Amino acid sequence: MLVYRPSGLSTRRLLLSFLFVAAWDAGSGQVHYSLLEEAKHGTFVGRIAQDLGLELAELVPRLFRIASKGRGDFLEVNLQNGILFVNSRIDREELCGRKAECSIHLEVIVERPLQVFHVEVEVKDINDNRPVFSTSEQKLSILESQPLDSRFPLEGASDADIGENAMLTYGLSSNEFFTLDIINKKDKGKLPVLVLSKLLDREENPQLRLLLTATDGGKPELTGSVTLQILVLDANDNAPVFDQTVYEVKMYENSANQTLVIWLNASDADEGINKEVIYSFSSLVPPTIRRKFLINERTGEVRINDAIDFEDSNTYEIHVDVTDKGNLPMVGHCTVLVEILDENDNSPEVIVTSLALPVREDAQVGTVISLISVSDRDSGANGQVTCSLTPESPFKLVSTFKNYYSLVLDSVLDQLLINSKPTKKLSLTLKKSLDREKTPEFNLLLTAVDGGKPELTGTVELFVRVLDINDNDPEFERSEYKVRLMENAAKETLVIQLNATDQDEGVNGEVTYSLMSIKPKGKPLFTLDENNGEVKVNGTLDYEENKFYEIEVQATDKGNPPMAGHCTVWVEILDANDNSPEITVTSLSLPVREDTQPSTVIALISVFDRDSGDNGQVICFLTPNVPFKIVSTFKNYYSLVLDGTLDRESVSVYKLVVTARDGGSPSLSATASMSVEVADVNDNAPAFAQPEYTVFVKENNPPGCHIFTVSAWDADAQENALVSYSLVERRVGERALSSYVSVHAESGKVYALQPLDHEELELLQFQVSARDAGVPPLGSNVTLQVFVLDENDNAPALLPPGPGGGPSAVSQVVSRSVDAGHVVAKVRAVDADSGYNAWLSYELQPAAGGARSPFRVGLYTGEISTTRALDEADAPRQRLLVLVKDHGEPALTATATVLLSLEDSGQAPKASSRALSGAAGAETALVDVNVYLIVAICAVSSLLVLTLLLYTALRCSAPPSEGACGPVKPRLVCSSAVGSWSYSQERRQRVCSGEGPPKTDLMAFSPSLPPGLDREVGEERQEAGSNHSGLVSSINPFPLLENGLVGSPCSPRDSQESSPTPQFKSINSLVLSLLHSPTLTSIHDHWKNHSLDLTDLCWQSNISAF
Repeated sequence: MLVYRPSGLSTRRLLLSFLFVAAWDAGSGQVHYSLLEEAKHGTFVGRIAQDLGLELAELVPRLFRIASKGRGDFLEVNLQNGILFVNSRIDREELCGRKAECSIHLEVIVERPLQVFHVEVEVKDINDNRPVFSTSEQKLSILESQPLDSRFPLEGASDADIGENAMLTYGLSSNEFFTLDIINKKDKGKLPVLVLSKLLDREENPQLRLLLTATDGGKPELTGSVTLQILVLDANDNAPVFDQTVYEVKMYENSANQTLVIWLNASDADEGINKEVIYSFSSLVPPTIRRKFLINERTGEVRINDAIDFEDSNTYEIHVDVTDKGNLPMVGHCTVLVEILDENDNSPEVIVTSLALPVREDAQVGTVISLISVSDRDSGANGQVTCSLTPESPFKLVSTFKNYYSLVLDSVLDQLLINSKPTKKLSLTLKKSLDREKTPEFNLLLTAVDGGKPELTGTVELFVRVLDINDNDPEFERSEYKVRLMENAAKETLVIQLNATDQDEGVNGEVTYSLMSIKPKGKPLFTLDENNGEVKVNGTLDYEENKFYEIEVQATDKGNPPMAGHCTVWVEILDANDNSPEITVTSLSLPVREDTQPSTVIALISVFDRDSGDNGQVICFLTPNVPFKIVSTFKNYYSLVLDGTLDRESVSVYKLVVTARDGGSPSLSATASMSVEVADVNDNAPAFAQPEYTVFVKENNPPGCHIFTVSAWDADAQENALVSYSLVERRVGERALSSYVSVHAESGKVYALQPLDHEELELLQFQVSARDAGVPPLGSNVTLQVFVLDENDNAPALLPPGPGGGPSAVSQVVSRSVDAGHVVAKVRAVDADSGYNAWLSYELQPAAGGARSPFRVGLYTGEISTTRALDEADAPRQRLLVLVKDHGEPALTATATVLLSLEDSGQAPKASSRALSGAAGAETALVDVNVYLIVAICAVSSLLVLTLLLYTALRCSAPPSEGACGPVKPRLVCSSAVGSWSYSQERRQRVCSGEGPPKTDLMAFSPSLPPGLDREVGEERQEAGSNHSGLVSSINPFPLLENGLVGSPCSPRDSQESSPTPQFKSINSLVLSLLHSPTLTSIHDHWKNHSLDLTDLCWQSNISAF
């Protein structure tokens, strides 16, 4: 193999006795190889990997492969050594037909990075096809009278090979009648012609069989042959011949009509119609004989037609002609001599001529009285007459001559003798061949001279008309005609009108036309009018199927036998733009990763137009406004290249339309649609709807309770969008977070693993991580604030009255001199719960026996005071039972026993003074604390209201976005500063946000008194207006809806179930902290530790202060 490289280096290698050539075209980056057709499987073609500059080790990793458009798997590459070899049988004729150039175009594709190379493998012809005739036998009919050197075109052979392998020579088997001549057609091969070298005689050789052999120019030579069956047609060259030239017949006169005279018989050595004969009287037969005799023209029977009288004529000479039915009839002659035999059918006739009448009586004896003549028209004995005279008389007959009687004196009668001399028969003899086309008639003068002295002459004028025979072939004006015709010409379109002339006349000069052959295989495509020679289109002419047609036309006259002439019509088909371009898209890298770099080849596009010239020049363009472009890589080959960045999340599929338009007029176009799918890359982390969620859970929940569901959405696809959830582990006090809660990895459901205790843990704040399954994985976190809502699970606990005091008994000495309303003791109790559950009320149990006690207890303060002045009637020792009850559901209680000792004022002044002083100091301190708390709450509430009003004015002054305040009716629950939390009243308010859909419910609380307690509370306020206690330490469980979060224990509403709402976590935290703080210091600390998030609130109604 010889490989040409850009550097000019070359090597030679001999393989399987033929030469392969490969060339590297530095300009186009194309590799050329050549290969002989019919090469065996495994035949070496070239070192394609080396020629393309690829390393053997990278062929497999880079997915080296070859593609051949519509060419099957003729060639393959060994990936171990990079050699291109023959994989299956390659037949150049099957691949390219008779095209001079035949090649296989290969596209070599490697990836990482993707590259495309173009390789041309030329397939060279070998002499593997014999010359082939269209039929195994050609039949020719040749008239035996054809002149020498007559030419008869033969249908040549065809060879599927090209070049020298298709150059044919012809040979003819040995014979004495024909030779072979070769006509070289211009660039169209050779046409064999049969030439007559010796006259034919059908009667000697009715048919001939010859062998025509075609030999190609390949090495070794291949041959093909066809049998020529030559049928020698009969020419009317034999005249009918009678058995005899002269027939002699004898017959009696007076024979009846239709009596057979003679039955003539003539034979003709020709055949067919030339052999059929007709009998007739010659033109030399006079009318008298024609009246006497009849002849049957078919059978040759001569019969009597009129009375035959010997006396009229005793002989008849009848000239009979026998004529065949050939086109130029031939005539045979014979003479029938009919001798008439006499019959005695005539009586003697007597003629008396009176000479001397009357006769004198003195006439002398011997005097001739009269002359008597007798005659008989019969002959022979029938004509011998004797006379006698009756009756007897003085006269006698004296015979003077035969059949004459007279009285002859002394002279002898003179007899006239008529000699009938025979007439000399003349004939006109042809001594030179006649040619009607040169001299159609002759005028001759026949002169007869007798032998007398002086000579006498007679003349007659002879007019000789030369009859035509079919001895001239029809001739076309030219032997070859060239016609150009557009493809797709309409049916009945005139191609050419041929005209052939024949110098003969009559039917011999009438010409009909016929198609001998149309190459290649085009008989249905053309028709020929046999009368006028018009060649017309009869089918669809396609330039792409065949560019030339060779039409052999024969003109035949109507002579017998017919003569023929030939011509060739070369029809060149001109290309029309009737074929739209064909687009073939070979996808290389689909789907395309969204992180694919620009200039990456996505697909290969090949276009093909079966037209030629400008009609076959194709340009391609692509759908506009897409991140792709088409780049021409080779003639009619394009690459679809990425021209920008891809983002699957923006556009996941591109519908591309490749349009190919040719250069014809009008131009034709074709489109090919292709769908480029963008493959996902893990470039998006899971995202939560909001960065933080607030969840409310009642304490004492069952283990494994579902408290919330987190959900993150990943914009990627498939495994890149599969999100799994996990806790971000941390320590909660001394315990791990995972001991409190868990999250389901797939669903995102958050479960409480153990019962939560509000008193132990009010707020559990942790993070949940969402991570996708991509490589590498991406993740994000969300914060959950779980508020543990209080339940009434702790009964009030009584505080000891002092150091060392019992937990349930209060002893106090009371002077009998105290006034009404004097505080004599105080019951202290606390509740570990919060909110309503920790809001305590005090109730004095009625004394035994139903006696009215002079003491009462403050409903919310626990202070025991006198209802009236004490007197001597009151028992000195009073035992009071105080019921301490919270406001939970159900309410829990505790009982405190207060023992009061009533003494006179003089007995214990110090104790009373100390007690009063201690009580007053405690009351003052408690009042101070309460005042501070109330002032602080009012200040914070006022600041909150002002801030919200200002923010509302700013946000609501902007034009509201569509859907910002929809038909949703959020709830706003407000409350007053004191009263029962359990019986709060609800007022619906409209809440909206400056952005996004309407928010859901916002609840605040204003305590109101339970039924039945209003009157008592009023009295309490009148009697001890400054004694305000029972500040709320926590809020009752209620739903603060944020993305549908519900504070109902174990029944949180997922974020998917409701619209987003403003975040209230900071307000809730603050309120809860305020309500739980016993001092201003706690309020101040919680104010610092919590920031109010007010950015998403817009109030449209008044909010009551806490």
